[in-house]
Amino acid sequence: MKAVFSYSLKSSAIVLLKIYDINGKEIASLLNKEQESGEHTIHWNAAGYPSSVYYYKLISNGIESDTKRMILIK
Repeated sequence: MKAVFSYSLKSSAIVLLKIYDINGKEIASLLNKEQESGEHTIHWNAAGYPSSVYYYKLISNGIESDTKRMILIK
């Protein structure tokens, strides 16, 4: 089971993408690197995680740009 995250950068930036469980504990760090401007896609293999509510946070150049809730159903 895979989750797909897509985002766009206006300029080059250091990007972090992290996933948290319902209790706020970080369970995965999918990305922590500099990326060029443009469209990007990250895949998360969620096969080892139970069905639940999770949150993902996208941080670009130290500024939190997006935190969203997702529901993983198997």
